[in-house]
Amino acid sequence: MQNYAQSESSMIAQKMTDTKKREVLAGMSEADFRDKIVRPLYRRRGLSHLRDTHGTDEHGSDCIFVGKDPLGAPMVIAIQTKKGPVNMAGTTPSHNLAVIETQLRTALETPILLADNATKQKPAQAHLCTTGKISNSARTYLDQRLEAHRIKLFGSDELIETIDSVYPEFWLGVDADRFPYARELRRRLCMAEDVIKVLALSGEPGTDSPVIDENYLRLRLTRMESKSVTKVKQHKPKGNAFHTTEKQIEPKFVDISVEDLPKQRHRLSLITGEGGAGKTTALRRLAVTLIDEVLSGSEDALLPVVLKAKQIATFTRTLTDLIVEEATAIAGGKCPISTKDLEAGGIVLLIDALEEVDEGTRAQVLTRIIAFHNQHPTCAIALTSRDYRSILELIQIAQFVHYWILPLALKEADGLITRVIEKKHVDKSMVRSTLKKLNETHGLNLSPMLISVFLASSDFTKQDLPPNIAEIFKKFTEQMIGRWDTTKGIHQQFEANTKDFLLRQLAFHMHSHHQRSIDELDVRRMFESELQKRDLDIDIDRLFEELIHRSGLLRTDGKTLEWRHHLLQEYFAGRGVPNAQFFSTV
Repeated sequence: MQNYAQSESSMIAQKMTDTKKREVLAGMSEADFRDKIVRPLYRRRGLSHLRDTHGTDEHGSDCIFVGKDPLGAPMVIAIQTKKGPVNMAGTTPSHNLAVIETQLRTALETPILLADNATKQKPAQAHLCTTGKISNSARTYLDQRLEAHRIKLFGSDELIETIDSVYPEFWLGVDADRFPYARELRRRLCMAEDVIKVLALSGEPGTDSPVIDENYLRLRLTRMESKSVTKVKQHKPKGNAFHTTEKQIEPKFVDISVEDLPKQRHRLSLITGEGGAGKTTALRRLAVTLIDEVLSGSEDALLPVVLKAKQIATFTRTLTDLIVEEATAIAGGKCPISTKDLEAGGIVLLIDALEEVDEGTRAQVLTRIIAFHNQHPTCAIALTSRDYRSILELIQIAQFVHYWILPLALKEADGLITRVIEKKHVDKSMVRSTLKKLNETHGLNLSPMLISVFLASSDFTKQDLPPNIAEIFKKFTEQMIGRWDTTKGIHQQFEANTKDFLLRQLAFHMHSHHQRSIDELDVRRMFESELQKRDLDIDIDRLFEELIHRSGLLRTDGKTLEWRHHLLQEYFAGRGVPNAQFFSTV
């Protein structure tokens, strides 16, 4: 499998000249050099940081790393760090070669207490890392006076090559400016066209965006956790009553707002929901909330990066490269992301629509996301997807904490309803009663799409409220079987009319046979038969992907298929009645 954690020719490393890189290293303090370069580089090489030894505990080294030798035994490496060049004419005591020789020799001869606090072991190697060049004469001097095979010397040239190879993002954001990126990303999110616009509430662009405060339907997420509960049992054997306790594991549901997702302790989150449940809106709302904190000047504000899963699937370099390339393009050519952002968890990566990636590529996308997480474990990552069984069963998904988008309550849409009806001059109580009827009488979950379609209907008047339920369903299902994907930039191979006809046939068949579920193979045969009657040469697998999986109107476990809600089955069945004479038979 391709190693997505590294890139042979990182775009990030190529963007800066070696001269500039040397200037960056030369300008660092010894502490920053040790903390921001040396430690991360050795970790990237697969070594574990054991402890720091600079200061009073220094025995010729600044920090200790532990790895494995070829046979799997612990191997200790002592590292000495310096600022500036190392040559025969060292001008400061710390850079005098005799002093450096003594420090390296001491490091090689001093036993190190390992993590088990019981075993001591001398370092197998001592490394000298410096922000400047190490002259050839200095290398020769140290090689002749020490065991050459046990010392490694890394000057600026060697370090630059290693950084470019395994830690290229270090060069990011040497002079990063977040504000141009934040302002432009916010504008793009508010102006996005791949959403259902409720209404042009004013003449200003972006005022009908579902992610701004005035129009946002407050989405909440839920996840299931396990909690340990102590149960007390009473026993009464022949008058000798006593109690025992036992611990049991019970499920616990935790609800949070979308905006609180980055505050959770876990860093990998999966958000699932039906089509139109608000997954894309949730991610963009979170991004806008974070951007507003950045623009307020908060030093602790997190910087969001918004991607489509399809971008990761088609990008040939590392995910870090993609993040930088996307952010740089939005910011107008100057990278807004710094190394500190990545190392300190200052980035929130928001990835939308895993289900839009080809089924055979989804595991690779997840592998690349997890590789980025392993390199930058403090950065929060949120991924959205429809709740396809094939996705939830992927091995990599187990590393994500799974959230579901909760159905909306009517009160959560109240503010938006008020804004819309004031513009349309209709009775708020009548609008609310219609939505309440959809929710409570018909049992249909309120989703951002359903509410938006309802409120966007331009033919509401005082006379026809509450409107015809069938008309609402017509608008809703039109979105679900074609228009919705078209606005999101997803090509639809089959005409919506064809898909609508097949759904009517399916629903009418199921209603006629009193079925709430049906074998998926029977549905495929039915569709193939109807298409053959009309001499339509259509790929049934592609049709199933668009009609059954992407529409969100039906659900399947891979064997049986049923409508997402019985009301949808009734709607399509009623429209599938072949002729008026049918009614006399029932």
